Amino acid sequence: MALGNGNCYRRASVESAARLLRTHEIQHRGRARRGKVEMAKIMVVDDEAALARIVRDALTNEGHNVYMETDGLAALSRMVELKPDLVVSDVMMPGMGGASLLTAMRDNAYLHEVPCVVMSGLPEDSVAVACGNEYSAFLAKPFDLQDLVNVVGEILTARP
Repeated sequence: MALGNGNCYRRASVESAARLLRTHEIQHRGRARRGKVEMAKIMVVDDEAALARIVRDALTNEGHNVYMETDGLAALSRMVELKPDLVVSDVMMPGMGGASLLTAMRDNAYLHEVPCVVMSGLPEDSVAVACGNEYSAFLAKPFDLQDLVNVVGEILTARP
């Protein structure tokens, strides 16, 4: 599924992603509640609101409580209140980007152990340098929603 890269989203790609999400919802409705993965609090952070909503909806369909922010600083503030079980964040965002958000999380006593999945159109080696290898998983944009669901499930299943 091609969602695009950076700010270059095409309407057709977003509509295709929405159709795929509806299909995914029908095929997997409630699976997380019946399987090994329990409902979790997940924060999605991406300045591309369309992608953030698609990610939010895919994870909500898996039975999770998903919160969404389009700004790193607002997300950090909200995370201190929520103490999420997992964060899914874009790397390249205006203001506080994903790398700075991850650094702030690691410096915060309440958030330092929260796993983070980073998403980016940049190569993973560039992301690893920017984020200091402090993330739990990397997803290259564009990515398949099922890959996201699988990565989130693996991380949540592995937590103590």
